[in-house]
Amino acid sequence: MLLLVLLLFPCWIGSWGQVALPLIPYYFFFVLGSIGLLFATGWHLWAKLNIGHLWSDGIEIKQNHPLRTTGAYALARHPMYASLLLWCWCGSLIMANALTLVLVSALFLPLMVHRAKAEEQWLLQKNPDYALYRNNVRMMSVTLSGGWSVAVRLVLALALCCFTATNQITLTVLGGLVFIHLYLGYSLKPEKTAFSYRSKSGMMTVFGLLGLYIHPAFFYFFYVIVAMCLYGLKWNCPCMWVYEKYHGCPCFMLIKQCRLSLAKK
Repeated sequence: MLLLVLLLFPCWIGSWGQVALPLIPYYFFFVLGSIGLLFATGWHLWAKLNIGHLWSDGIEIKQNHPLRTTGAYALARHPMYASLLLWCWCGSLIMANALTLVLVSALFLPLMVHRAKAEEQWLLQKNPDYALYRNNVRMMSVTLSGGWSVAVRLVLALALCCFTATNQITLTVLGGLVFIHLYLGYSLKPEKTAFSYRSKSGMMTVFGLLGLYIHPAFFYFFYVIVAMCLYGLKWNCPCMWVYEKYHGCPCFMLIKQCRLSLAKK
């Protein structure tokens, strides 16, 4: 953790991993990261106050362990882990540091998820009601629904439209946008909305890379993604229709079926 902090907030301006960004995306990521970092700090402190004497460094389920579902725990099942991750990610956005964004996602996130899953196995044994809580609240990201969900999605759609219209989509900007859409894909409720943002992150990756390395005309597909995002604020966008019919991505389902068929042979 100390290494990540030193990488995020070095004593010099041009730290390892910092990347150049166009002006408009730079300010967008800086403001978004600043808001998220302040929120993550408050959320972490709130979670420690909520858990009180039950907090410990190791995995420890106490006798008559109460189920926390309100306060900071209404936003995520593991708010202290989730807030630390959000803090690091937002710090990366503020500093435009691609290295720490990748390190946190590739190293820190899997460790936190592994520990959280181990804790949940204990909690399920001690309290069967935890299953209902688990189905309704996200594990490692802020659970967003209702008005907050609409506001965040609207801002992101307008930002994507602005970046596309002003020709400010670079590889680093694309990476930042894909990351934010992926985060929302594991944050939004209901599940069909979350699925649509995971799908949009995939579409954005494909068309963005084609636009950067094949022909800029592929960036016009970003306007289609923006239209889908705006339409989905009130009605079901095509990605949501797919989820309601298949409860997942039919392409991945087909690949899974093929793998199972080959395994049987």
